[in-house]
Amino acid sequence: MKKLFFLLFPVVILILAFKTDRDHTIKGFVRDVNGNALAGVSIRYVGASIVTTSGKDGSYSISVPSLKGELAFTSVGFSELIIPIKGLTKLDVVLHELQQDLQEVVVVGYGAEKEKGVYRQCPGSGICNEQIAPGARTRSAGFKWVL
Repeated sequence: MKKLFFLLFPVVILILAFKTDRDHTIKGFVRDVNGNALAGVSIRYVGASIVTTSGKDGSYSISVPSLKGELAFTSVGFSELIIPIKGLTKLDVVLHELQQDLQEVVVVGYGAEKEKGVYRQCPGSGICNEQIAPGARTRSAGFKWVL
């Protein structure tokens, strides 16, 4: 019985020691300068591959291995913010909008549409009155509109 105790005791101590190091949870909210909640903000623990995103109400929760690292907050259209944790378990942050004009925007769309009622856009004007033939495949540069 003593041998079993001396074999299991160090294993239990090691498991408890490693478990407590990984159970640091940081919670908070991400908002813009007007106080509006920001959804979909990426929150990353710097130096590791630990990432989460903020919810619809701007709230987030992330488990980190140490309260001595840094958290990076990034979102499209906002400047990146890197904050040292410094032992805190609650961090509310405010992100500032980037003051840059967009030079190029790429729009990608996925989906399906019925062939009936699909029209093509004419360059330089509104929608053409030409209906695309059912089953036809077009390679025009314009958008397809469903009416």
